[in-house]
Amino acid sequence: MAACLLAIPLITYGAEFRTGENPSHPAGETMTEDLYMAGGTVTSAGTVRGDVLTAGGNILVSGIVTGDLMAAG
Repeated sequence: MAACLLAIPLITYGAEFRTGENPSHPAGETMTEDLYMAGGTVTSAGTVRGDVLTAGGNILVSGIVTGDLMAAG
């Protein structure tokens, strides 16, 4: 039982997924979890307090990322 209670924070770790032709994370928006985006033109101008993983034809990251940034395009 105690082992299950210790595992709860690992299971509830959140992330945001955004996909489509033009997924974006606008300026002025702050995220406190990891951000995953994929699409034709991917834009991240807001603050991400976590990791950003993005894939797309055109990628623009102009906001603050406090974790790791991984991009493929």
